[in-house]
Amino acid sequence: TVSVLYWQPPMPKLDVRIVGAKGLPNVQTFGKIDPYCSIELEHKKFETKYKDNTTDPQWDEVFKFNVADPSSSQIHLRVWNKNNVSDDFLGEAYVGLAGLTRGVVDDRTVLLKNCKSNAELRIRLMAQDFGADPSPQQQQQHQQQPAGSPPPQGQYPPPQQGAYPPQQGG
Repeated sequence: TVSVLYWQPPMPKLDVRIVGAKGLPNVQTFGKIDPYCSIELEHKKFETKYKDNTTDPQWDEVFKFNVADPSSSQIHLRVWNKNNVSDDFLGEAYVGLAGLTRGVVDDRTVLLKNCKSNAELRIRLMAQDFGADPSPQQQQQHQQQPAGSPPPQGQYPPPQQGAYPPQQGG
């Protein structure tokens, strides 16, 4: 028997960082709201932790998705107020994935729709295996390493003569 194997490219991956929100409506009678954000993409759903007593929460949480169709997929973001009985809907936003650049962080601020205030939600998207090719300038920015990190593979400086192993004794 002959087996035929078909190669399939890896499923495109997307990292979404939900940074925070600003100006959420305070729908509480006493105190302030306890907001959290839900994120859904292609039937996969996550939620941030809720933040106590604030209309300007900072979540800074990252969620990872596989994306079947990056050209038409949209992220659905909803912001809620955590309550004991049932959570209050505060607003929502849809963000399309078309136009992302592979390997480059796309920092976005989106206005929440169906919201009782002009609240904004800040997110960062990074397409791992899909999107437009980065420009040479974007590639250069992406390749710059933070201070203290090791250099990229193959770019270690040559060892200094006589520096290793150290001399023993005296």
